[in-house]
Amino acid sequence: MTRPFRTLSRPRPGGAGSTGCAPPAALASLKQRFLIRCAADLQQLLDYAAGHGPSRDGLAFVVHRLAGAAGTFGYGGVSIAAARLDADLAAPGRPPPSLEPLINELNAMLDAEAAQPPLSAPTPSGANR
Repeated sequence: MTRPFRTLSRPRPGGAGSTGCAPPAALASLKQRFLIRCAADLQQLLDYAAGHGPSRDGLAFVVHRLAGAAGTFGYGGVSIAAARLDADLAAPGRPPPSLEPLINELNAMLDAEAAQPPLSAPTPSGANR
């Protein structure tokens, strides 16, 4: 005996009202929030290196999150350095040898972003008419 099943209708990419990707303003906002969080993450890394930061488990959470998010926004160097530190945090020792390279990558990324003009959303077609 076969059981009837119900199919769910899903929006199709490129369907009505869909551009297939997030609007530039939404991406700019997410990137800005990511960069602000990176500055806070950098401070936690510096505090940990100085011996008065988050616990090792707390640092592992920050670093794991950073490894994934940095790659999403195109910061491959930060993502790779964070992934290395994430793996090193599984082994005992304080601080892990990969802590300094991640700190350096984050500093370089934040300095480069600070030198860039702010992102602005494009105006819709015909808005300046």
